[in-house]
Amino acid sequence: MSSRNLRWRALAAALALALASLPALGMAAPKPRKGAAEPAAAPDKPYQDWKKLTKDAEVKRGLFTLYQKRENLYLELRPEQLDHPVLGIWSIARGIGRDLVLGGLSIFNDRLIEFHRTGDRVLVVDKNTRFIAPAGSAIEKAKDLSLGHSVLASLKIESVQDSNRAVLVDLAPLLVSDIGDLAEFMRGNFNNKAVRFDKDRSAITTAKAFPENVEVD
Repeated sequence: MSSRNLRWRALAAALALALASLPALGMAAPKPRKGAAEPAAAPDKPYQDWKKLTKDAEVKRGLFTLYQKRENLYLELRPEQLDHPVLGIWSIARGIGRDLVLGGLSIFNDRLIEFHRTGDRVLVVDKNTRFIAPAGSAIEKAKDLSLGHSVLASLKIESVQDSNRAVLVDLAPLLVSDIGDLAEFMRGNFNNKAVRFDKDRSAITTAKAFPENVEVD
């Protein structure tokens, strides 16, 4: 057989191999038969895994369960703890020795607060207790329409426990903030100079949980 015939046969074999490999290079896959089961979609997981999130955290159990981990302070809220009033007391841990900025003094009046879940967030609601009305009355409806409650913070739900549907939120953004608007109070005592809370130089130092209360510095 001549060398020319050998070259043509080798070229034909190469073309056949190339054509056979076309589907793998980008030709459309065959359509599924009618009635064939479609592959199951991956489950939606909007929250982090509870065990991984609380791993190596220092657990403090009391009125509320806290998980302290690095710069985070996670608060566990069971379903029965939502929409349940608790007393919130904010005070100055350490003062400056003047202008009523003294350790132990209240930042603002004690507040009646509730944790209210809405979607993927938990609202820290400051309840308006100044006005009351008979339950179920028309004047109560008018009061609710005219005098609303305040929202101190909106906390992202980090995880949800499958067994009891408890939610986990990070309290650090709320606590490491000027929640009492102390900067505005101090501004008047410093010849109207701008004063601001510096979150980058602030931190949660201690967190304690007791049967009837929780304390955080």
